[in-house]
Parts: sequence; C-alpha cells; structure tokens
Amino acid sequence: RFPGDAAGLLRCAAFTIGEKLSLGKLMKALPQATARPGESMQEWIHQQSTRPAIHNFLQAMTRLSTYCAIPEKLDAEAGLKQLQIATKASVLYLDGGWETLITALAAKARSLGVVIHTDSAVTAVESGEAQFLNSCRPAVGIVLAIPPRAVEQLTSRTLPKLISARAACLDLGLRRLPAKADTFALGLDESTYVSVHSAYASGLAPAGGALVQLAMYLSTGETCTREELEQRADLILSGWRNELVYARFLPEMTVVHAIPAAHQPRPDVDALALPNVMLAGDWVGPEAMLADAAVSSGLRAARRLIAQVAVGQAAA
Repeated sequence: RFPGDAAGLLRCAAFTIGEKLSLGKLMKALPQATARPGESMQEWIHQQSTRPAIHNFLQAMTRLSTYCAIPEKLDAEAGLKQLQIATKASVLYLDGGWETLITALAAKARSLGVVIHTDSAVTAVESGEAQFLNSCRPAVGIVLAIPPRAVEQLTSRTLPKLISARAACLDLGLRRLPAKADTFALGLDESTYVSVHSAYASGLAPAGGALVQLAMYLSTGETCTREELEQRADLILSGWRNELVYARFLPEMTVVHAIPAAHQPRPDVDALALPNVMLAGDWVGPEAMLADAAVSSGLRAARRLIAQVAVGQAAA
C-alpha cells in the first residue's frame, strides 16, 4: 500500500523496518530541506540515504510531482520544491476536467471585451504585428503562449537548448471499474503511473463508468509500447479488458516543454529580445513548474508588456 502517512508507511511491504525508520525521518524533515544551487535532483536524492529502496521512493515521488524521469538533469531546488508541494497537500482533480478551466477562462475573457479567434492561423510574429494567412494585424503587445518550436517558427529566432520531459500514455474508458481494481499506483522499480481520474473528480466519465490514465515517464532515449502499459493495467485493474469501451495510446507525449535543468535556467519571458513580444508557458521563466510555471510566466509577461507600453507612451 502507498505510504502516504506514518500509518501507511508502517503497513507498507515495500520497505524493511530500517528503511521505514530512515524514510520516516527523511519525510518529516522534508518541508525544511534545501538543495545547493546547481545541484541535480539525483545528487540530492543520493545524499539523503545510502539505501536503494529510499532512492527509488524519492525518485518515484519526484516523477509524480514533476512529470520528469531524468533526475540527473533536473535542478534540485526546483525538484525539491515540487516534492514539498506534493507531500504537503494532495493534487487537485478538476470536476469535468481541464475543459472546465478553459471554458471558464474564455468566458471571463469575453466578459472583459476580449475577442477570441480560433480559426485564424498565425504565420509570423514581429515586434508590433502578427501576420495571418491573408492579413496582418498591428499589436501593442504579443504573448506567445505556445511550444518553443512554434515560437522559433513564427519569429525566426533561436531559443537556448531546452530539456523536455516525455511520457508514454494510455487512456482507458471503461464501462465500469472492475471490482478489485485499485485507483492509484506508482512504480518504484520502474517509472510507471496509474490513476483512475474519475474516482477523484466527477464528470470525467458517464455514470458508472471509469476514466483511467496509465503512463510511463520516459528517461533520455527510452521508449514504451502499448503492450507494456496494458500489462501494468492487468496488474492494477484486473478485468479491465472486459469493460473496455475506448483506448488511446500516445507513445511519446511531451509532458513538460522544458524542465528547470541544473546549471541551465529556462528562458525568461523576454528571451526573444523583440520589443513588446513576450513568452509564456510551462517552459518559461525562473519560477515553479507545470501549471504553476505557465501561470507565473503569463503574469510576468503581462506585467512586462504593461511596463514597456507605458514607457513607450511616455516617450511619445
């Protein structure tokens, strides 16, 4: 069973008594733990214990909280902060899924007078204008909230080399969850993840149904087949094949466009050096990771644009 608290750790069969005592002390000290600048997450983990089982657990928790299976490249300060967040409070699952967040954001934007175009492909971006297939529109400020490769294509600018994180994913839609199925599992000796999302949020599956995601976080050069993930499903969700309605296999998803790497900071919002053109996303800026990084960089980009526009108006 997952050692989510002291009682769970005592009942967990994955560790010896000595490992449980050591891990308990480590987890108790985790909220105040620090890392050295430039240190990798792998280096930090190996400094905490000499026990391989504890290394495996800390690496599994790091993968869970960062989506990253390359701890030798992940900056320890960033990884440790994610680990502290993950162990302090449970992750939030959204009723109705991410669509509810996107729909609400679009509605709020429209209520403030924003006009949203979803059928206008941008072909190029320069300072002060965005080019479309059949037109060109002036812009006081532009925020490119898109992947780094798309940024380079639209601006003809070269970004610094980035280190992305990948995963192989298998989504399963089931008529019902098998009677003896577990709702969450995390690999210790391999980088697997299983979660029945519909068990934690409503509106993700029809009444009585189940939505399951399996993933293998991929290290550098690693691959994973659909059959491998299906075999993990057999272990956790015995009988799932008889309930399958829909399956989707995504063999090599980019789950983070750029991790905070040791000795290699991510590009900031103004990395393009184009006046009034900013970047935003999970790969931008010095703060946070995942959705937190996307929001943080979006706010930084907006504030930087407001400041630049104000300076330009004052000069005029």
